[in-house]
Amino acid sequence: MGTFGPTNESYYIPSRMCGIVIGRGGWNIKNIEQNYNVKATILPEKINDLQVLQIFGMKRNIEMAALNIERILIMRNAKLQRIIIPTNIAQQQNQDPGTRTQNIGIASYTTTDILNTETQIPQIHTHQPGIFEYPTFSPISIPNSSSPSLQVLLPSPKLNPIIQSPPPPTPLPSFECGVCFETFFINDGCLMCESPSSSSGVEKEENKHKICVDCIRGFAHSAITESTVAFGGLGLPCTEPECNNIFPLTSFEIYLCEEDYMPLKLRLQEQCLADAGFEDLVTCPKCGFKACVPFTESFYNCPCGRQQCRYCPRLFDDKHFDKTCKELDDEEVQQNSERKLEPKLSEAVIRRCHKCGIAFVKLEGCNKMTCRCGGMQCYVCQQKDINYDHFCQCGDTQQQHGQCRHCRKNCRLWENSDELDQLKINQLRQEL
Repeated sequence: MGTFGPTNESYYIPSRMCGIVIGRGGWNIKNIEQNYNVKATILPEKINDLQVLQIFGMKRNIEMAALNIERILIMRNAKLQRIIIPTNIAQQQNQDPGTRTQNIGIASYTTTDILNTETQIPQIHTHQPGIFEYPTFSPISIPNSSSPSLQVLLPSPKLNPIIQSPPPPTPLPSFECGVCFETFFINDGCLMCESPSSSSGVEKEENKHKICVDCIRGFAHSAITESTVAFGGLGLPCTEPECNNIFPLTSFEIYLCEEDYMPLKLRLQEQCLADAGFEDLVTCPKCGFKACVPFTESFYNCPCGRQQCRYCPRLFDDKHFDKTCKELDDEEVQQNSERKLEPKLSEAVIRRCHKCGIAFVKLEGCNKMTCRCGGMQCYVCQQKDINYDHFCQCGDTQQQHGQCRHCRKNCRLWENSDELDQLKINQLRQEL
């Protein structure tokens, strides 16, 4: 007779997949316990690189929880093996020790089948601890008997759990990392680039580039401050230069440490806002908070407590009230103070990306600047979204600055920007 109360079942899972089943901060296993009203525990002992997962609860709930865990393992090319315990053995294990007796199985045969014949009586053999095999049969002779039936008492097998024998090992699939060119097993972690658009259809696996876990960790760490990220902040761009696919954050976030996960997520959020192209987006110079402020508003209140002017880096205080930013600039120039001049001197030297607002100074190279966010601008006049046609290419070596006499363009690709900055500084000092 079946039981309708709480029970428990055990499963084998690969040891390397325990962290995946548990999840970041135990989120996966806690979510399964709450959704299906069960209690799940992974025992620390290992058996041939396998560990026992015990689930306690109602039988239907256990089945649903095990199905959910199996889906997680299938995504990682692993599987769940159930540990099977026969009903009569499970009942004896749950029986009170004071009343437990030797468990005897009863097999009933009719005399017409076994009189004066050699009959197969099942005899149970256990060759390995924890492994239950199907009964084998040995012939015995039964003498004549007038009884209508015969009952043969057979001792039950030992009280060992019966498990399904794992399949013979097969060669694990491997791949070559496209960054370090080392060979790794796919089950140890393999990241493949994906199309950023779901409408592009199913892409063949041979067209996807693979990298290992260590390389994606290094790639993610460098993307926090240095390297580029995918358009829209969806993840990291493919490491192959000619590939337009990406590595989505959802595909490798489980491999990142806490020190890199949150900074990278914030970096991707900044890229998402930059690529969205919000013209009314403002950034607090104190805390970096971003918000969309209508153009009709002269200031906004940042959550950090700063009342910020939306058009300039100044506080919108009593001095700024009823005065435009240009009027304040004129007042600062008239004060003839070197201390007030320092911000303007910095502005003459330091440029800011028109797309993400990051400050930068050119150390070398041409005057066509490309930010890590993808924004392009001229270093000389700071015009945004330019290409090489923006610059004078006449090659007139006699005229280094100013408007070209031939093409009438004001900027040169290799113009000495330091000389231009010094001219601006001298002009500011003369105005004072």
